Amino acid sequence: MRARLTFILLLATAAAAAAIQAGQTRDEVAKELGRPQAEMKAGTRVFLTYPAGELEFQNGKLVKVPPGFAAAHQESIDKAAYANTQRGKGLELYNGTWMPKANADRLRAEDAAQKAASASVAVEEEQSAAAGPRGGRSGGGQGTGPLNIQAAADIHVLENGGAEIDLGSLAVPGHITLVEFYDKSSASKAMSKRLEQLTGTRGDLSLREVDIVDFNSPVAKQFNMAVAPLVYVLDRNGQQTGQRSDDISEIQSNINRAR
Repeated sequence: MRARLTFILLLATAAAAAAIQAGQTRDEVAKELGRPQAEMKAGTRVFLTYPAGELEFQNGKLVKVPPGFAAAHQESIDKAAYANTQRGKGLELYNGTWMPKANADRLRAEDAAQKAASASVAVEEEQSAAAGPRGGRSGGGQGTGPLNIQAAADIHVLENGGAEIDLGSLAVPGHITLVEFYDKSSASKAMSKRLEQLTGTRGDLSLREVDIVDFNSPVAKQFNMAVAPLVYVLDRNGQQTGQRSDDISEIQSNINRAR
């Protein structure tokens, strides 16, 4: 019975996505599609991110729906239905594969150990780099140190106790801006090292590292965060490119697509 009810709700949501059209209010869209994954404000414009894409509102009215939004939303509905079926079998999704929970726990522990080892190596590399203050969290230096990060790299850390932020306000005009939401985990430290290194080797990148404190903080709830790190890529006009991600290859792809 529960599975049937879930299926009916998914069908209703899919039908609602097909009916979304320009001119609707934000409340009308939210009533049909539910709570978005993320929200970004830029002046009088508001961008709501859903699995199927980003909806743009101007002065409270929907003005832009991505091409193929309804089809993409249907695909996300199908994936959700499949996920419910797999969970009903007692399986768990890890690294894109459904497997028994015991297997997922084992792989998770192995990956955590590997990330911790990588973080330890990163610390050793940074400590051996030439001294020279820089904005990022992972330290390091300038000149010929292992990280080879320019002293002028535009890297800043935002530690405001986990308060909500305006994502658009972090965009640097004329630059591609990476916004990393991080916690104290080794995975976040490893991601920061890679992003700081990338930013230091490209003059058109800026990096903003936002400390979420924990997953109960206002900013974590604002962006519906359940994992960290998560990275947004904003183009030179401050618009989000692609979906937020914790995959460095996907982040690099979004950077390459940004204009």
